[in-house]
Amino acid sequence: MISNSEYRPILDLLVCPECKVGLRAQEDKLICSNCNSEFTGSNGIYNMIGGQLSRHDLEQQRVADETCAGYHKFLITRPLYGLIRDKYVLPYWLKDNFDGKSILDIGSGTGWSTCVIAARASMLVNLDISLERLRFAKARLEAQNVIYVQGDMKKTPFPDKKFDIILSYGSLHHLDNPETAIAEIGRVMNKNGVFLAIEPNIKFTWVEFWNEILHLPKPLEKRITNLYKVAQKYTKKQLEKEQPYLKNIKSKEELHEGTRDIDWYKNMFAKFSFKLEYQPVGLEMVPPRLLMSKNRILVESLLKCSEWCINRFKKEKNAYFNIMRATRDTDGATTAK
Repeated sequence: MISNSEYRPILDLLVCPECKVGLRAQEDKLICSNCNSEFTGSNGIYNMIGGQLSRHDLEQQRVADETCAGYHKFLITRPLYGLIRDKYVLPYWLKDNFDGKSILDIGSGTGWSTCVIAARASMLVNLDISLERLRFAKARLEAQNVIYVQGDMKKTPFPDKKFDIILSYGSLHHLDNPETAIAEIGRVMNKNGVFLAIEPNIKFTWVEFWNEILHLPKPLEKRITNLYKVAQKYTKKQLEKEQPYLKNIKSKEELHEGTRDIDWYKNMFAKFSFKLEYQPVGLEMVPPRLLMSKNRILVESLLKCSEWCINRFKKEKNAYFNIMRATRDTDGATTAK
């Protein structure tokens, strides 16, 4: 139920995701002033999904709901993800001033990044398609300045130019059409705003890495690559064991369909008149199960080695992740790195 005390700030924040028109309060509902679509809230989480979700998005929602607690446990028990966040992402992001800013986290999930940022913001909005992940994040954060909205990042329920900073911690690659979300980011970000993200790169395997570094003869390179493909049957089973949150979860859709390389992001942000800077992080120089090790010293050493290799062998386009910063392009020039 939406209480009367919640109405005013919410009516200033939310619009109909379809019409982009303001809402009016009526009893326990928020109603679009144009199309009369009705939206509800419960326990501080507002359901602002407009229209029917696509099959792809429904699968994303289902898997996110069913794996919520298990996924968060996986993140905190694998040093790779904590190191990437704390040693690379947050120092890069926090070069921008978050103090007193209005911040939107799209695809916020369990609050993996916003748990660190919430205290700095004047207002932080967590937007996610998964109700269970929003409930999980709300229970963890317990912050007064955080608002939780269940919605589609391709049809965000916010007015134009509403936010100073927009964050995406690995959410765009879960979309079947990330271009639509980038257009929405441009719409709801204010004139002097900034978009900060981290996204996985197109996979560049450790076999490809060593084939290129060692300059192997083509016949030998082909043979090694074929052997690697055969070995993937075992590796896949091993990785499934190492990701218990996915046990018994079968999806009919490719959940990482939106994974793109950095050149795609450069071109797409330029299309929407953004300047893009980025920092590559990590290389798959060893079998991925080593990167997923619970041994923090091992994983930290591998990350440091990959930093050296990225610079020494000019492998920035093959990095494991890209940390990105985009701002409006006021001079017509697009920059990278």
